[in-house]
Amino acid sequence: MDKDKLFTITQIAILILVLFAIAFTIGMAIGFERTSRPDPTEFPYLNFYDICLSQYEAPLKMPVFQVLGVITAYNPTEEQCGANPEIMASGKKVYRGAMACPRWLEFGTLVGVDDELYVCEDRLHPDYEGRFDILMWNSEEALEWGVKQLKVEIYE
Repeated sequence: MDKDKLFTITQIAILILVLFAIAFTIGMAIGFERTSRPDPTEFPYLNFYDICLSQYEAPLKMPVFQVLGVITAYNPTEEQCGANPEIMASGKKVYRGAMACPRWLEFGTLVGVDDELYVCEDRLHPDYEGRFDILMWNSEEALEWGVKQLKVEIYE
């Protein structure tokens, strides 16, 4: 290989590295975050699974553990939730895909039930502490769900 071509290839490689470094620096300066998680209350048109999976760079891991749980459903109404049914115990507005969980689970924990993913955002009345309660928009849907005993998968 002649010396002029080698010098030109080296110059091109250095130029590419410099351009990449500049682009990366600009991206970091404007606050680019690869793993940012959208807030479902700010983006109601997003599919729940896009929201849950967007926080992961890889597909969901295996569940940390599984339990057999009693699963019921509730509606965001004053009769069922008290004076402010639009706000869950976590402080977030209600959204499809939210779930009321026992107090031993932290808010934001992903919970799998019946091949669906939910986010622990709410709490049940202490009388029903051991249950999981799926948020549903209408009472017919919740009544149709009923009371089920199913495998519950808890994710990190």
